[in-house]
Order: sequence, then C-alpha cells, then structure tokens
Amino acid sequence: MYSNKRILVAVDDSEASTRAVRYVGSIIGRKRGFVARLLHVLDPLPPELREFGGAENGHEEVKLERELIEKQEPLIAGSESEAWPAMERAKSILKKAGMSAEAIETEFWTSVNRSDLPDDILEVGRLNDCRTIVVGRESFSWLREMFHHHVADEVVRKGQGFTLWVVE
Repeated sequence: MYSNKRILVAVDDSEASTRAVRYVGSIIGRKRGFVARLLHVLDPLPPELREFGGAENGHEEVKLERELIEKQEPLIAGSESEAWPAMERAKSILKKAGMSAEAIETEFWTSVNRSDLPDDILEVGRLNDCRTIVVGRESFSWLREMFHHHVADEVVRKGQGFTLWVVE
C-alpha cells in the first residue's frame, strides 16, 4: 500500500535537483509524518560487468557470480562516493527546512541503461511505497529545448498512479 506521506526525490548534482529539494523542504519541512526518500541513480555498469553467460555446473555458476560481484563492488562504491556530496547537500537542505534526520532516507540505485532513468525512478517509487515523486527539470532556451530530452518529461509520461512534482 502506498503512503501519501512518503515522497521520493530524485537527486543529482544539478541546480534543478537542488531546486526540487528546496521545494520539497518548503512544502513539508516542518510537517510531521512525512518521509523524504532521496534517490540517486548511479551510472550503469559496463556491459561486461552486468552479467555473466552462466555455467553448466552449479558450483561454477556460484563462483562466476561471486567473481562478478567482486568486480562490480568497487565501481558501485566509487559511484556512490562521487554521489554522496549531492545527497549530503540535499539532506542538509531538508534538515534546515525543519525535517528530522529520521524522516530523511537515502538510496542509491544502479541503472542498467542510462535511458532507463525514468523507469528506474518510478520503480524505486513503487518499491518504497512512495505516492509522490519529485524531479527537477532544467530550463533551456527554446532552440536548445527542441533538441533536449528531459527525464522529467518521461517520468510524467510514464508515471501513472503517482503524484508528480516537476520543479523547474
């Protein structure tokens, strides 16, 4: 069951993301009962580290799976480390707006494909029982706007069942 007091906020190091976090803080900062889940979608792993071809032998398959995870972990840890400043900045903004530390959750999600970002955001919303999803959207000149693809636009297009806040 989705909670109307659980809000997923997509976070990256952009100014649009910072504006979105500030907006969330201004709306729910001092209200009790709300939870803000900050999400940073990490860059996809290289194709050779996504999966292995499998093995006929069950023991060999377990070994290959373990080796793959051992190769993935440093890359994921490095990506998370690079993303932490944006997450910390977002947490700080929400705390200054009046949210308690207990009401702020963080999550890193490893994307399979960069073009899956809108789907990843929506999936995390579903998995975490968030009814509201907040994304920032960059503003561009009209000419650049014609050729630019916005994640926010895709989230709106695919986000049936969610309340969506797009902060520009």
